[in-house]
Amino acid sequence: MPKVSTDPILLDCVKQISISDLQIEPGKKKAGVLRFLRSGVEVGSLGYTTYLNDIYPYLNLSYKVNGESINYNVSIKEKPSNLGSGTVYYFMCPLTLKPCRKLYLVGSKFLHRTAYKGCCYDSQIESKHYRELKYTFGSLFEKDKAYEQIYSKYFKRYYKEKPTKRYLKLLRIIEAGDQVNSRSFYSLFSKFTN
Repeated sequence: MPKVSTDPILLDCVKQISISDLQIEPGKKKAGVLRFLRSGVEVGSLGYTTYLNDIYPYLNLSYKVNGESINYNVSIKEKPSNLGSGTVYYFMCPLTLKPCRKLYLVGSKFLHRTAYKGCCYDSQIESKHYRELKYTFGSLFEKDKAYEQIYSKYFKRYYKEKPTKRYLKLLRIIEAGDQVNSRSFYSLFSKFTN
């Protein structure tokens, strides 16, 4: 008989719905399709309808899991923003009734992360050596991403002749990446070879 796997389910790798991905407007009914991509390839999709009325604001989900059609509602709550203007929307988990901004699909329903036992994020299971690599050389990888953002088509470097906060942040990331030197490579390499 095969041994049961004890590997944790990684929440970073499962399908998830963020409330910011949905088109939400108070008093209006909106429908759409969410597509789930992994490495640029579509691995699934679901249909949804949001309706924010005064009585029962909800999100209706419609999708298939293992050939079985699933359709259910998730309540939506709104709270005033801590910035003093506007509102922030939250899902109410159908199982735990906790307010959340993301729902995860581990079984057959999208639920809050605490509804699942034995699940964790990638960063929670990183080895000591990987964390050390990430600490030492992570800025090199972030540097490449920062360059991509700066040179993207519609990126704004300046607003009213002043550099934007985002542009300054990306410049700091690039500067940190430039400070990684060959001595860092040598010291890390010697740790792994000894």
